[in-house]
Parts: sequence; structure tokens; C-alpha cells
Amino acid sequence: MTTDRHRVPAPGFDHTSHPDFVAYYEHASLSEETKARFEAVRDKVLTLVARDRPPGTLLKVADIGCGPGAQAALWAEAGHEVFGLDVN
Repeated sequence: MTTDRHRVPAPGFDHTSHPDFVAYYEHASLSEETKARFEAVRDKVLTLVARDRPPGTLLKVADIGCGPGAQAALWAEAGHEVFGLDVN
């Protein structure tokens, strides 16, 4: 059993990002290829969900690791409630 006085503090987590890294992902997420891939993922999920819910059911969507939010935006544009989370 470990007591509080024997715990080693966790190191801090650096949440900063290099501007070139952010710019790359922002640009890459706007490409037609990426948009098509994100739409295919969304459409497949909606097909699977439709097995248990009426067509047109709006979902609450969590986009974990959403980056600049391109995939989250596709869901939101279709009327779904979207929660995006990214370390940056």
C-alpha cells in the first residue's frame, strides 16, 4: 500500500504544438481525399446505427483526437451534436 507521502509527482504534460505541425494537419484535413475518407466513416457508422434506430436519428458524437475538427464538422453539418477533444 502506498501512502500519499511516498507518491512521486507525475511530470507535467506539454500541450504545446509546433505551428508547422498544426498547419500540416489543418491543410491535410481539408483535402478532398481526407474529406471523402471522413464521409465514408460517417456513412458507415450511420448505416450500423440504423440497424437499431429509426433512419434520420440524430446522434451525440465524440470525436476524440479531432485535430482541427474537419471530421467533427461533417457530423455537425448533418445535424448531429458533436463534442471534439484534442490535446492541442
